[in-house]
Amino acid sequence: VCGTNKRAIEWVRNKSGTVCFSVGREEDETRDYERQEGGQGTGTKKSFQETEFALVLAACSIGLLTGLGVVLFNDAVGSIRHLVWGDVSGVTGRELLAVEGHEWALRLALPPVMAGGVVGLITLASSPRALSVKSKGKASWFERLSRVGSSIVTLGGGASLGPEGPSVEIGRDVAEYFVDTLKSGKKHVASFVAAGSGAGVAAGFNAPISGVFFAVETVLQREEYLIGRTKVLQERESSGLTIAMVLLAAVLAAVVSQAGLGSSPAFKVPDYSLESFGELPLYFLFGSVCGIVSSVFLYSISVARDTSQIWRAKTANEAVATITLPLFGGLTTGIIALWYPEILYQGFDNVNSVLRSSGDYDASILMQIVVLKIIATSVCRGSGLKGGLYAPSIFIGASLGSAYGLICQQLADAFGIAVSPPQAYALVGVGAILASACNVPLTSILLLFELTRDYLIILPALAAVGISYWVSSNWDLQGVKHQSNPATMDPEVSDASARRVDGEDLVIHVDDGLTISQILALCEAQNKRNVVVLNEENNVSATIHKTE
Repeated sequence: VCGTNKRAIEWVRNKSGTVCFSVGREEDETRDYERQEGGQGTGTKKSFQETEFALVLAACSIGLLTGLGVVLFNDAVGSIRHLVWGDVSGVTGRELLAVEGHEWALRLALPPVMAGGVVGLITLASSPRALSVKSKGKASWFERLSRVGSSIVTLGGGASLGPEGPSVEIGRDVAEYFVDTLKSGKKHVASFVAAGSGAGVAAGFNAPISGVFFAVETVLQREEYLIGRTKVLQERESSGLTIAMVLLAAVLAAVVSQAGLGSSPAFKVPDYSLESFGELPLYFLFGSVCGIVSSVFLYSISVARDTSQIWRAKTANEAVATITLPLFGGLTTGIIALWYPEILYQGFDNVNSVLRSSGDYDASILMQIVVLKIIATSVCRGSGLKGGLYAPSIFIGASLGSAYGLICQQLADAFGIAVSPPQAYALVGVGAILASACNVPLTSILLLFELTRDYLIILPALAAVGISYWVSSNWDLQGVKHQSNPATMDPEVSDASARRVDGEDLVIHVDDGLTISQILALCEAQNKRNVVVLNEENNVSATIHKTE
């Protein structure tokens, strides 16, 4: 409405004609294909529409381009890691502590700090305000490439995040290109976004089945989708066409990923056996533990983000906050890595070091690693370093499961009872933490199967995942339980719906999906009169002022 009437402020009246709130427009967020709820949209009708066969070919192109992008992304991360670590880039876990010399201590702590500084500079240089451009509801390709570059630097420096979020981001960006290019692209937003997201997971994990289920769980079940920075309500599309697009994109992305990165399983699963189904109660209990740990994990991320918001609000110079926050995230990671190098991003090598360990880790050390990994990941995520939460969740699950398995083994040995080795509980922990922390229960089970290629682990994993997901859904610390955010297509935790920055304003994010009614209800509940709406770069996008 503001864009149509060329106004910066719009006053909104209720049925009685009384002004109830005003909206100040900071950026033009309108798009020609944006649909209003119950309306027909503002876009113009197209005289030409591509055939379904053309859309299927477009989905194939999305899969191929996404797979290529993910291969290049991982190669770039590997190159930086080799540059930083040199000949010992493959050394992981406790083995890193055996390397002597003060120089090696600097090589453990310094790379994450340097990565944080570089990410801060990239974020500052690529912000719309720094570029003096208005987004018009759409992120520029320079911004997108900057995000990918920041992720490469973050992971190459060893910060405690993962490559899955950037992989999905690559798929989403490729899908958005086809949405903007094709005449009928805007009519099939859901199909394209699902194809791109599924292709990102399929290529990132070399797991096409998991990619398809990820698209179903996080995209196709949703009513809202974000293209650029504009949230769009779309009608349900042809299920046959959508499924075909998602399947083909995931398969081709995985094929390209296998060609470029290899086809071996991500995990090197050691020999183990499940002793009996009488152990299932132990897995039930373990699922409850995983649900509680996941809730604590999500809560710690929310606290870290809130703290970062407070720091931004209290820092007079926004550029200082943009640079210092990632630096702090890298510094925290580097300090912890001096004593616990397992918390660094090392692909799946650190998970393999836990799985194949024979006496290197006792239950006490593993629990310390779990706690410090949660802290490091939360600080990295909240500070603005770029990366995903799948890899940290997998490592937390493996470490927690190994610790739980060791404790069970010690107790069982005291009574002469045979139980499964710790590796079995570690694998189950991978699926349980991933399901409850990232809100993808079906994807986590299939991903565990595709990564391990071991069917024996599925039955206890199903039990633990179900209980973990249920516990985390009910044991929600202060309402920060993650809901997969279809707006950002990030497969990790989203921001809390609303957060306080100071005592004056209620601050929300443009991708939180709140309606005006919900915003007014939050204002009433928290006794707020002013609302600040932030965009993806945490810049003010709009202000809402409630009136009498």
